[in-house]
Parts: sequence; C-alpha cells; structure tokens
Amino acid sequence: MKYLTRCILCPEDRGLQLSADPFDDIPLIGEAPPERLLRFMMKLEEHIQKEGQREGKTFEKQQKSNGHSLNLTDTAKLMMEQARHMGVLASIAPLMNTARMHVVASAFQTQDPVLLGLKERARYQLHAVSRHPERQIPDNLIQHKVSLLGLNPEQERAVFDLLQDMRDLLTDQGRYAPQSGMVPQVTA
Repeated sequence: MKYLTRCILCPEDRGLQLSADPFDDIPLIGEAPPERLLRFMMKLEEHIQKEGQREGKTFEKQQKSNGHSLNLTDTAKLMMEQARHMGVLASIAPLMNTARMHVVASAFQTQDPVLLGLKERARYQLHAVSRHPERQIPDNLIQHKVSLLGLNPEQERAVFDLLQDMRDLLTDQGRYAPQSGMVPQVTA
C-alpha cells in the first residue's frame, strides 16, 4: 500500500505529488527520525523553496511590467493569489525562533516577569499554530451535549461550566488567554 502526499498550496492539476510506502512509527520526542522520513520531508521542503522562489520572480516581473512598484492593495492581492509558498517560507524563520526561545527558556527557572512573559508567549504561539481551527468546540455544542445528559438545571450548569473551563484551558481561550500587555510579543 502506498500513500499519496500532495501540496495543498498548488492547484490540484499541478504541483508536487509523492507516493510512498507507509512510514514506521512516529519518532518519540528527542529521538532521531528515520533516514527515509528525513529524505521525504526534505523533498517537501525543497518543493516549498522552489515554488517560493518562482513566486518571488513572478512578483518582480509584475512590478517591472507595470513600470512601477505595486501598491499595497495589489501586492496583498497578488500574495493571496500567487504567493502561497512564499507565505510558508516567510513563516518558518519566526516559528523556528519561537521554538528555540521556548526550548531554551524552559530549561531555566526565573523570577524576571519579562522572561516569564517571553516564555509564555513562545509557548502560546507554538500551541496556536498546532491547533486545528475546525476542531474547536463552541459553547453551543457543549451546551447541547450537556443537555442530553438529563441533569437538573443546577447540575447542567456546573457540568457546562467545567467543560467550558477545561476547553478554555486547553486552547488558551477565555480567562486562560494571554492578557494584552502582560505577555510580550515574540519577534524574529
């Protein structure tokens, strides 16, 4: 059995498509990934880099053909339509810096509120990029599921509050969301 991996940033009729045998188990944290998996991931990264460079050249050609640089609106529109791979490339460096900062900061205990804030901001940003937006659980779904339990109104409210609080804790929402001004923004 082989699995297909396709670039979702490219139109379906073109772009990278790789077929490969299933990979072995997911490596444990801190364990080196298998060589075959590393080579496969390098092919994916090479595609992103190659397409990002092509998109950059398209930008340059469009600017030259206009005889002037594009205004901000046109540039944003072009990026949305044509520069999907460039966006992935642009997000890599700040994300790597954020991951590095979190790993290093986690190795130390400090009383400095700025360093604590940086550590928390890095953790929050890494968590935010790893969440699946379509897997969020809205309040109305929690309420509906709790109502099916057949509890009295007081118990129903207590279970709803508990589940909502648990969801907020796990997803950095509500009272668990970083407070504006308290947690410094991490930059590249």
